[in-house]
Amino acid sequence: DIESSNLDADYGSMLVAAIKPRGKNPYSKCVDKVGNDKEVVTWLRNELDKYDIWISFYGKGFDIKFLRTRLAYHGLPDINKKFHIDMYYVLREAFITSRRSMAHYASFMRLEEQKFGVPPQTWSEVLANPALLKTLDERCKSDVRVLSLLYEKNKHLIRNITR
Repeated sequence: DIESSNLDADYGSMLVAAIKPRGKNPYSKCVDKVGNDKEVVTWLRNELDKYDIWISFYGKGFDIKFLRTRLAYHGLPDINKKFHIDMYYVLREAFITSRRSMAHYASFMRLEEQKFGVPPQTWSEVLANPALLKTLDERCKSDVRVLSLLYEKNKHLIRNITR
């Protein structure tokens, strides 16, 4: 999971990245200064390369594209393609729900951990107050824990694993 300063990677930068190996605790990396994400995107690319398969929630639609864009911006090598299960598409195909967000699926499925909400002002104030990065780091780690629970509860629905 990543948190970023903008949804467009040419204008924004990565703030936090978190990974959770199956059966282990999540770990993360934060920027030392907002806007200075070269170290974090390099770290994330290198960490992802250690795994044979990735599981994400809308990672194919956002996280991987954002990472690729930031790597290109910094003139760094691209990520190596791996097998990738995107639970957003797995759940979208399996269920008819009013919303398709991870928060909604977690609530609907009554998971033991729910999405960590962040007030809108945190997103706008993080640029001026880097201490708020700790909040975003906690959110990022929570997201990968919730994703892990979604995966474990719904892995029987997975039909295709693509690169």
